[in-house]
Amino acid sequence: MLYVEIFDGYSSDHGFSYEDLIANTAGIGVSYLKAKYPDFLGDTLDLRIEYSPSKGLKGFHPVTDYSGLKYLAVTKLSGIDMFKNTPFKYLELQIGYYSRGFQKDDRPFTDYRTSETFIGISLNLSELIFKPYRKKLGRVGQYANTLTQYIQVPGISIRENIKSRSILAK
Repeated sequence: MLYVEIFDGYSSDHGFSYEDLIANTAGIGVSYLKAKYPDFLGDTLDLRIEYSPSKGLKGFHPVTDYSGLKYLAVTKLSGIDMFKNTPFKYLELQIGYYSRGFQKDDRPFTDYRTSETFIGISLNLSELIFKPYRKKLGRVGQYANTLTQYIQVPGISIRENIKSRSILAK
């Protein structure tokens, strides 16, 4: 990702972003810690993306539609001992980031480049659906459960922006 960010620095429509570099480095560090300490962090922390197609790119383009992506770090309360046997195990705490308006395709829909940092609460689908119905769901349920560790399902969260930044697009 460092190479991508360096090449973005030479791009006329992207530009180098130290925020992206920090987020990429943090993601690598968290992934390393999850692999090194799976018993502690494996059931507690997820790094996820959420995708909803943006207006600028017509259709489903989750790899190149940066304006449709949100990046999240999620703490699953079910992985914390004091919450394991309480109703709080069905909740997750989120912190996330997204940006809008940085692609040429966004121009007809906004005159600004914005970035948002947010916090939120969401439902833990693993605890609600996949663990209780593990036998009934079988292998498909197991794959879907794994997928929810990396993909945030839209619409199951309550969020509040904690930092917004906006500049007029060129």
